[in-house]
Amino acid sequence: MAALTLLTRPGCGLCEDFLDELNALAAVTTLPEVSLVDVDSDPLLARRHGLDIPVAFAAGYNRRLYPTRPGARPTFPPACS
Repeated sequence: MAALTLLTRPGCGLCEDFLDELNALAAVTTLPEVSLVDVDSDPLLARRHGLDIPVAFAAGYNRRLYPTRPGARPTFPPACS
């Protein structure tokens, strides 16, 4: 299974909430390994995604992933054509 990269930044509440939801999901199903990357560590990442965090990358997909309501499970939306 491909690794999941989550773009975050220190103090990002949505990022922390998303990671909590991923951990809860991992308790009931198998998830890929999650690596955290500070979006501000790279100027290109910061320019492209700095206002959109949390952003997750997996298996070539770039999707904005975070729960939209309390208790919602993060999911990958369908790929755009």
